[in-house]
Amino acid sequence: MNDENAYWDNLGVAWRASSSDIQRVTPLLQARLRRQAFGIGISVTLGLPLCVAALVLGILTIWHGWTAGIWNFVTRGTAIVLISALLIRALTSFLPFRARTGTQSLADMLEIASARIRRTLFLIGAAIAACVISAAFGLAGAALRIHAGSPPHLSPFIDLAIIALIIAFLWLYARTLSAEADKFEYLQRTLAADR
Repeated sequence: MNDENAYWDNLGVAWRASSSDIQRVTPLLQARLRRQAFGIGISVTLGLPLCVAALVLGILTIWHGWTAGIWNFVTRGTAIVLISALLIRALTSFLPFRARTGTQSLADMLEIASARIRRTLFLIGAAIAACVISAAFGLAGAALRIHAGSPPHLSPFIDLAIIALIIAFLWLYARTLSAEADKFEYLQRTLAADR
């Protein structure tokens, strides 16, 4: 086996594509792309209106907190606005991929699958950033409430623990997707070398 043509996985095992593997992959990849197009369509259709509603809610929360002098509402509203804007940006990156692909070319399907994985990794990065924003502004809001003499009923460390678990899950999922992206890129290189 030629090391230059091999795909090395996370365990250090070398894999090599054969023509029978490529023939078997084509219908599986077509089915996967159809399922992804359906999932992306639903996510964008439901996610964008929810994010816009959250953006409006965040602006109203900031306005209410500012006019009433409730400063922890201002921090909460700012966090909601920032998180909503991040997620809107990430979801709009999927707009070109809502339609089902009619291509039969394996190279085109691999390119579409790789692009969708890259967009999904961007969405995961935005979700992790949203968790960090939530944690930072949550701590700031708790500090403002304590300073105002009305401490929160639950410790903010419970929220931080939940956020840390969400970040860990998202990070592990991103690693899995990165490994998948590496496999698709390897198949793309293999196809390009065979031409």
